[in-house]
Amino acid sequence: MNRALPLLFLLAACTTAPSTPALTDWQDLPNSHAICFRLQHRGAQQRALIFGPAGRADTLAIVEVPAATPQRIAVLSTTHVPFVLALGGADVLVGAAYSAQVPDARFNERYAEGEVAELIRGDQLDRERFLALAPDLVFDQVPGLTASAPAAASVVRVPVTEFLEPHPLGRAEWVRLFGAMMGRQLVADSLFQGVRERYERQRAQVPDGRRPRVYFGSAWGGTFHAAPGNSYMARLIRDAGGTYFLPDTAGGNPMYSLESFMDVASSVDHIGMVLAQPTTPTASDLAAGDPRVLGLDALRLRGFYGNSQQSDVFGQALLEPDILLADLLHIFHPSATTAHRPRYFHPVAQSPMP
Repeated sequence: MNRALPLLFLLAACTTAPSTPALTDWQDLPNSHAICFRLQHRGAQQRALIFGPAGRADTLAIVEVPAATPQRIAVLSTTHVPFVLALGGADVLVGAAYSAQVPDARFNERYAEGEVAELIRGDQLDRERFLALAPDLVFDQVPGLTASAPAAASVVRVPVTEFLEPHPLGRAEWVRLFGAMMGRQLVADSLFQGVRERYERQRAQVPDGRRPRVYFGSAWGGTFHAAPGNSYMARLIRDAGGTYFLPDTAGGNPMYSLESFMDVASSVDHIGMVLAQPTTPTASDLAAGDPRVLGLDALRLRGFYGNSQQSDVFGQALLEPDILLADLLHIFHPSATTAHRPRYFHPVAQSPMP
């Protein structure tokens, strides 16, 4: 998401002291990197503002932080589960969506024992089960799945737009929003601070000198899809010492035919793909079986992948951007991290960690 920076003017000769905000005014609790939510306080009260694609001009919800710690939490995306678990919320997580796709062992045990209810039937909210579950806090998708389901007046519904964050640390910082809503703000702040420090340490290891040119995307039905130049993945690649093949102002989701992809791919050093399969991907898998693509050194010799069926690329990885960065740094500049063992992104010839 591209955000143009306005030109700032400094006005001199101000003779009056700045005014003190009234006690009735809501005050921001500043974020480090996240731009799609804002926590605010007014005395002992606290609230969250949730923003859509247009940022602060697109407020989706204003949600009061519960005065009492929630005891029954539901989540309506698999990406929400790691945030709740990271804050010690396993025992109060009572409902989830697409539970069979969550790879966490703690969650799976509770789900198998019936302690967590599946809330999706087909692709829709199971309204009857949701009402019977009676959660007091719901982390919802956007648009909201719970909009058609009445619930007790005390339920707090929080739309989650972490997927709109263009910076990896911005996505991780959503743990602060989860922490505020769950009554675990100090734990969340500490957790995020550790993530940010580790990320910056990894970024500082990028060696001076040439930055390899990188393509990243997926392939489906003979069409190649690339991550936008202003995306989360493009930022990770740049922070890991790569040069993304698109400029950081490029939005949208570029699609390429095989012929146009070959033109692009012939100018890069590394080709990365995200896919989902039960077996360890090979170079042929990344090439979608096409011998012309397979012949590219950027894929055959220097290709890399993220496999969502073997590592939680779309879930736990959101809270571990420092490890994502270390994985990519190891791929682009292996001499800088010789002892690193990849967790989420792997060189095409390297098996995942067990």
